[in-house]
Amino acid sequence: NKVTFWEEALVLGIYEAHAAEALSRRVLPPGSQFAQPAMTSFLNRFVGYMMAFGISLDKARSSVSATLRKHATLLGSSSKTYATALLKPYENAPGRAGGAGSAPAPTGGTFTVPA
Repeated sequence: NKVTFWEEALVLGIYEAHAAEALSRRVLPPGSQFAQPAMTSFLNRFVGYMMAFGISLDKARSSVSATLRKHATLLGSSSKTYATALLKPYENAPGRAGGAGSAPAPTGGTFTVPA
């Protein structure tokens, strides 16, 4: 089932980001706080991957939202922050009517550490 694949891919991507964050905490001073959710380049491009496989932005948005709602007990308050981080690059992309469309894939490292 395609829906199950994308749900599992998103959850695994979030787990990967949390694992990378846990590794990065080893070199940070005790008590360091993270203002943003753990993100990887895969998560930054996740909605773009869905769209590249022919899934519309509306369906990608609803799939991401449904998956995050489904796993809200595990993610806690960061589920809404993840929704914003995953969808924001695609919500207001230029060149499409209504402001929605495909944004270029975000660039950067494999792990984003908030300042």
